[in-house]
Amino acid sequence: MARIHIFLGKEGSGKTTCAAMDSMRFAMYDQMTLLNSMDRFRSLEEIFQVVSGKKDVKVLSNLVITETDLNQKNREQIARVNKNMRRAPHYLSSIESPSIYDLLQFAPGLEEHSTLLVIQEALSSQNYEEIVIDTLSPQLTMKALALPKVILHWLNMMISARTELIAKRNQLAELEDSVSSVVTDKVYERLLKMRDQYSALYSMLNDEELTEFILVINKDTMSLTEATSIKEGLESVGLSIGRIILNKCNPESAWADQVAKLFPEASIEIISTYGRPIEGIEQLSKYSQQIYNYIRA
Repeated sequence: MARIHIFLGKEGSGKTTCAAMDSMRFAMYDQMTLLNSMDRFRSLEEIFQVVSGKKDVKVLSNLVITETDLNQKNREQIARVNKNMRRAPHYLSSIESPSIYDLLQFAPGLEEHSTLLVIQEALSSQNYEEIVIDTLSPQLTMKALALPKVILHWLNMMISARTELIAKRNQLAELEDSVSSVVTDKVYERLLKMRDQYSALYSMLNDEELTEFILVINKDTMSLTEATSIKEGLESVGLSIGRIILNKCNPESAWADQVAKLFPEASIEIISTYGRPIEGIEQLSKYSQQIYNYIRA
């Protein structure tokens, strides 16, 4: 099972470049690595300076880069809903007009669920040792990460209600001298299966040995107040930031000390490189080896 590294950071913070450099470090230590970016604003092909057009591009013998289009992921989800609705009993499927599927692309929570699916697929991967995920905005990602806990709460309520319904149905069955049991209730079985799936996902996200959350902070694009808000948002769903990357930061600056005080449990790394963007395999390799480890006083 792969170890997952989920990068959070505001647009312009250098999050995608930092994720690329982290991937290079894993690959250079002979780890089979996948870098998956959902960021619409900075392409991996631009950062690695490769031209492909393919979904999965092997830039090193043990480093593959890919980009996930959340809009496409949304369309795939809508297609699944469409397929499931067509399987529904006629009296249910006829309630809604087919045009409802055109509206689903604007449904609240669709992007969050697509983001969660990308993370879930990474956690179940058997092909890589390290998977780096470059997410979109921190707000979107935090909502996605909250979904397993929210869905589990909803599933537990549904299972409880279904259990009561089955008990009443079984009482009627006994009166009618027929056979009925919980095991034969397909809805109940489906709910239990979903609960198992989301419980497993929730456990993996909360396993610090398996899942790491990295926050990229650039002093020019994110205030410490915003960084603290992200920290508190993750903690509200039982998650924590394991690592901070301070981009374009002087290792001797007081700002690094301020961040360290706000994130006492997180390890801190510093990228002090200034000037033109870090691009290309050679530069990514070079500068990924020049990341400072912040030493707490």
